[in-house]
Amino acid sequence: MQISYKRVWLTQCIVGILFILFMTLKITKCLSNSDQKKYITDQIKIIENFYKTVKSEYELYLNRNFVEIYLDSENYLDSIFHIMTNKKTSTDQKIICIYLLSKIDKDQYIQIFKKYFDLMRSKNKIEVDILTKFIYPGVGWNDAFIVRYKDQNVRGILLNIRACDPMLSKLADMILSGKLYEEYIKSYIDPKSANGSQY
Repeated sequence: MQISYKRVWLTQCIVGILFILFMTLKITKCLSNSDQKKYITDQIKIIENFYKTVKSEYELYLNRNFVEIYLDSENYLDSIFHIMTNKKTSTDQKIICIYLLSKIDKDQYIQIFKKYFDLMRSKNKIEVDILTKFIYPGVGWNDAFIVRYKDQNVRGILLNIRACDPMLSKLADMILSGKLYEEYIKSYIDPKSANGSQY
């Protein structure tokens, strides 16, 4: 799997501009838990239709439905987690959920991943593509596992996932060794020198 480090600064600029433009686009009506889950589910289905037409995941920032939830994602964590663990949820919808979680605090992100991983492992329903995307969604998204690779909690989680799949093991080893962190930082200092990594 190839990791692209190009145009990181452009992504950050887009996020900043969209935050200013859409910071007022929040739901003013208080929704019950069931109503909120239905609302988020419906919105993610709309976002999915858009996602299938784009060439890059960064184009999600151009989608109003995505940005509205993304900017207020901390208020939708239970609903997003519910959708991710629903057996009827498509792979694209789960990936969109991961992108929606990119704005939350790194500790929260790690906790949600652990909760998701433990649940899926208990059901023997490990989805390698989803876990890989969750651990490293890409430059400009939540980098919790990359920058916190020395944290004992993070290292414990990564050691647990190594036994699940060879691809997950390779990704975990790159993070645990600090190699992916070095390349990640290098991409910010000198984007032209980052040609991507294989893991």
